Amino acid sequence: MATGVATGVATGVATGVATGVATGVATGVAGGIVNRSIAEELRMPVLEGMAPDVDNRSILMP
Repeated sequence: MATGVATGVATGVATGVATGVATGVATGVAGGIVNRSIAEELRMPVLEGMAPDVDNRSILMP
C-alpha cells in the first residue's frame, strides 16, 4: 500500500513537473518569438524612416 502510494505520488510529481516545464518552455519560446517580431516591427519603420531623412538632409542642406 505504502509503496503504491509512494509510486503514485512520485509518478504524479514527475508528470506534473514535466508538464510544467514543457508548458513553460513553450510559453517562453512563443513569447520570445512574439516579442522579437514586435521589436522588429517597431524597429524597422524607425530605421526606414530615419535613413531617408538623413540622406535628404545631407542632400538638401550640404
